[in-house]
Amino acid sequence: PETVLSPRAALFARRERVPLAAAGGRIAAATVSRCPPGVPLLCPGERITAAALAAAKGYGLEELEVVR
Repeated sequence: PETVLSPRAALFARRERVPLAAAGGRIAAATVSRCPPGVPLLCPGERITAAALAAAKGYGLEELEVVR
């Protein structure tokens, strides 16, 4: 995914939880992963793509933390 902010900037930015349907195109504020396999789907500072949303939905997630 496209990195828009440094991970540090995204981690310390103001954030909000939004439904998956509203997260497309936004910037991830936290790491998104499921265990197993524990491989990050998104890292802080990355733009949330349609592919990432589809994978997050497959993981059973309903919301994501995004930068305000």
